[in-house]
Amino acid sequence: PATRNQLKALFWSDMERPQASANLRNALYIIRNTIPEYVDIDRNSISLKETFDDISALEQIIDPDVPLPRHITEEPLRDFSLEGSEEFDEWTAVTKQAIRKNIVTMLRKRISNCYEKKMYEEMSNSLETLLTIDPYDEDSVLELMEIYCNMGQPTKALIFFKEYSSKIENKMGITPSERSKKYFRKILNNWSEYDTSSENREKFWCRKNELAAMIGALTDPGGLNTAVYVHGEAGIGKTALINKAVSILDKGDFLILSSRSSPIGEGYPYSSWNSIMTRIGRMPEIENDFPDINTRSVLSGIFPGFLGGKGLNYNADVALMTERNPIVISGMINDILRRIASKKRIIMIFEDIHWFDTQSIQLLTAFMSTVDLDINIILSGRPESSRITLAMLQSLDPPSKWKIVPLKLAPLRNDEIIDICRNSLSEELLNQKGDEYFIRESEGIPLLLFEMLRAAEENPDSDLTNGLGGLIMARIGDLSELQQNVLAIISVFAVGASPEQITEAASRGYDEVLSAGETLLSKGLLKEREEDGKVIWDFTHAKVRECIYESISLSKRQELHKKVAEVLNNAYSPQKWDPELSTMLCHHYMRSGQRAMELKQYLRELIFDITLNHDLFPVVSDKVLLSCSTPFSSREGTEQRISQALALLDEIRTDKNVGRMELKSLEASCFELAGGYHISWGEYDKGLVFINEAISISKEFGLSETHIHCLKHICYMHLQTEDPVRLISTARELIQLSRPENHRHYMATAVRFVGVSMFLSGKYDQAERTFRHSIRLFESLK
Repeated sequence: PATRNQLKALFWSDMERPQASANLRNALYIIRNTIPEYVDIDRNSISLKETFDDISALEQIIDPDVPLPRHITEEPLRDFSLEGSEEFDEWTAVTKQAIRKNIVTMLRKRISNCYEKKMYEEMSNSLETLLTIDPYDEDSVLELMEIYCNMGQPTKALIFFKEYSSKIENKMGITPSERSKKYFRKILNNWSEYDTSSENREKFWCRKNELAAMIGALTDPGGLNTAVYVHGEAGIGKTALINKAVSILDKGDFLILSSRSSPIGEGYPYSSWNSIMTRIGRMPEIENDFPDINTRSVLSGIFPGFLGGKGLNYNADVALMTERNPIVISGMINDILRRIASKKRIIMIFEDIHWFDTQSIQLLTAFMSTVDLDINIILSGRPESSRITLAMLQSLDPPSKWKIVPLKLAPLRNDEIIDICRNSLSEELLNQKGDEYFIRESEGIPLLLFEMLRAAEENPDSDLTNGLGGLIMARIGDLSELQQNVLAIISVFAVGASPEQITEAASRGYDEVLSAGETLLSKGLLKEREEDGKVIWDFTHAKVRECIYESISLSKRQELHKKVAEVLNNAYSPQKWDPELSTMLCHHYMRSGQRAMELKQYLRELIFDITLNHDLFPVVSDKVLLSCSTPFSSREGTEQRISQALALLDEIRTDKNVGRMELKSLEASCFELAGGYHISWGEYDKGLVFINEAISISKEFGLSETHIHCLKHICYMHLQTEDPVRLISTARELIQLSRPENHRHYMATAVRFVGVSMFLSGKYDQAERTFRHSIRLFESLK
């Protein structure tokens, strides 16, 4: 019970005694009328009767068989306050602390009972609940880590300790005790003793020390971001190690962002980051709160997969004003990742850094130098790039942000090779070949060793001494012609292909190709992955692809490159911005000896680039305009493409496979596009040099359409310089060229130029009639 004087002092301490007494009487009157059966009020005190509170009801949780209430971790007496009463606030604070202390005591009793009953899973749940209420209790942290380890989840213990370390450092400015750090190291040292089988029960052979080192680095509670650089020869096991570490760490609360690079062709700028930005753009956290127009405009103009086909406005003015350099781009990526990092832990994987384009390397360096998030990075590369990559990582500014962990993978030891062979081959075959045979022939390279084992399993009498290429050739020797052709086609695609694409390139039935592919998958020659909802077949390793590709004769290679180019060209549209597809097309045209087609691909893109970004008066239908996803292009970018096209034209001039008529047609097209671009920007002298040469070629070889485009550019020049005499003269020439039926669609433009000339000459009535005639001609084209 509480006395009346206590209640008056608690609630109305700032009032005179008569006023406080009146307020108390009024409050007691309301209480008595509202819950008369639960209160006992007399002249001196007030008390509750026949009631219980929810805190008392929690006493039963000491029994592990009783489920923990969902609200147990919520703040007690939440929103229970009295404005203007310091005494009440003080009482609330003391009571809250007492309730928390009481709940913690009950949870400790529950944990003890769990231990006695060996209910370890419930014990871990109870400890997790306890640490939600009292997150800085180091004894409970160590106890929970021990439970995780006993339950076979040492990685979870390591990750939990890293989170705890970050929490106390950020909130309290202290580091874990030496006792807890010692326990962390103990778990890490014993980590490799735990089972490392994959979820699909595939054995992860050897590399347990390297795996433990990687896991330890990525869960290190030192307070720094970690960058692990795995390097070694091709086939040494870099990807397998990274995939295993990620599968162990990723328990659903991680966001894994992986880059993808192509071993062939010239990657477009920042191409290695596109897969990462595509994944980021599809995250729910981003889809529900998309970045500002500035970020959208810049990033969507660099990474084709970022918007993912979303119908979002593209602000060319913003893109023009914002300089697109690695520092600016990395800052935008950092801002986006900050939204995700509040809900998920982030690991970024940059494999095969030796294949990165220059801009992707620069962006990676800028990102690691400026990122202000809790993030870990895994990189991999071959020996030829390791020295440069390590120098780049070690020179990051500021270096205090990152802990750099180089991890060089050496060849397998002799005892490891023997262990793998004894677990993979029959004792009879192993005795027949001898341990030294596999040690000598594999050279400790896992890829070569496992190919030897597969070949021996398929044919015990096979010769395993011819290296990886010989092994692959021996394994595919017994395959059907279609199966071998499927492998050859995929090796030419180089980045994997869907069954539909392979079917088209092979000119065979889909079911036949599907059956052949299933056999190749079962033999371990291919693997499959899902990409944008499609199944993609690819080789198990880039070295396997190289062996298959190099075994194809040059003539067949050219023919396959030609077929693959046809398949990719069927999927290409200049209206859809897809620099990866365009790059691949150019690569296959070049490899198939179709340099003219390669230049035509450049010109197709240039036409849309210049028309949409640089033409002053582009004549484009709404339907075509709305179907375009081409981003804003700066003058620098367009001029670079023009230079590339002209350089390729120079190479084609010496190509004996290109006829004179085709060469002249390409020359005229290149000069017309370059000249029209320079005229659009007011560089008339430079533009006319190209245009006059294009007109000369067009007249000589009857290229009337190119001639028409050249005259249109000259008309625009006279329009910009307000020269009506020359404008009407050129426009009339344009009308003459537009008279044939197949060129009638140019007539409306020519008549419009005549109208503009009359307007500039002050002949307004004639100009109006001419413009109206031009309008009718345009309308007739619909």
